[in-house]
Amino acid sequence: MSDPRCWKNTLIPAETRVQIADGEIERLRVCLSKANEQAEHFEREWYLRGDEIEQLRTELAVSREREARLAAKLAYALRQNDLDMLLTGDEIRDCRAALAEGAQG
Repeated sequence: MSDPRCWKNTLIPAETRVQIADGEIERLRVCLSKANEQAEHFEREWYLRGDEIEQLRTELAVSREREARLAAKLAYALRQNDLDMLLTGDEIRDCRAALAEGAQG
């Protein structure tokens, strides 16, 4: 679209220039509306991802804390030479799995 400031020196009738300007205003209004919708969508997604990341960080901290407790129990039980003394069956399996992962990694 040509610059409307240059129209005053053309032979385009004033009524036509107004129609062209109105069309351009409407086109820009639609573009602005679409841009606002996209920005709002991005903002919503951004906040949702932030909440999801925070939840994952919390879960990771809880898992690390549990792993540290299990490792401490396992170390104590190994020093006492009695795994059944402190650990349940599930905890023994978890410790063995963690040790196996550590050996592989």
